[in-house]
Amino acid sequence: MLQELEGFLLAADGAKFSIPELNVLKQRYSDYCSWVNRAKNILGKLYARSDYHNVVEELTGILKEAELLGVKGMLKYHPTTPHPPPPPPPASLSRFPLS
Repeated sequence: MLQELEGFLLAADGAKFSIPELNVLKQRYSDYCSWVNRAKNILGKLYARSDYHNVVEELTGILKEAELLGVKGMLKYHPTTPHPPPPPPPASLSRFPLS
């Protein structure tokens, strides 16, 4: 679907008319592409880095940008997203207390 959208936007780019909604679509598509590239760049170099504080800040920024852009799927791990409580341990493990 994204390839079809990209093809449509490339074809419409040479048009001699301007449609406000099309301009918004172009900008949103550009924003999404930039976000994907930044996320891939950060994630691709994640294990080679040792500046963990900066990595956390960059990943938090990527998640915030995803939320602003309406990206679905990644946000289930966002720290501000409420999580359901963990399931109880299986009965076979409950006889071994952790403390």
